[in-house]
Amino acid sequence: MRKLFGIIAFGLISIISTASFASGIAVPVTTYSNNDETVASIGLRLEFGDVVKPSVVVTVRRTETDKNNDVSGALADIAIPLNTDGSFKPTFRIMGIFGDTNAQGTAGAGFDFAKKLPILSLGIRGRNVDGGVNISADGISPFIAGSTDGGPAKRKEKTIITFIP
Repeated sequence: MRKLFGIIAFGLISIISTASFASGIAVPVTTYSNNDETVASIGLRLEFGDVVKPSVVVTVRRTETDKNNDVSGALADIAIPLNTDGSFKPTFRIMGIFGDTNAQGTAGAGFDFAKKLPILSLGIRGRNVDGGVNISADGISPFIAGSTDGGPAKRKEKTIITFIP
């Protein structure tokens, strides 16, 4: 009986050890969450020229964040002036974004329908804030803005175990 039990035990151990070697070697692999995103936001922009011009700004931002949390992408915004004369003369811009998840530089071009002039725009964006200058043939207009856009999210790191055969 002892011999039979020994043979069965040896057979089970052989099967288990062979199965574990056949499944491979356990290797940790690091993956990152996907933070490529398209986000719409709304905010208030103050543009300083001859007079302070407040505007409601609607923005759509498309960004890609790499595993080092470096950000690149683009945004389009339209600023609708809060004036009492009832005219609709917005400023429209399309800009590139580059930086990290905390702060991004912006550069682009657009059109100011109130001045009937094309503009170049340079700025910096942070979480819920934006600032820079709009440059046209009419001069330089600095601006600051606050919005609902909290900025690109950081990628989250996750380690999983995979088996290499």
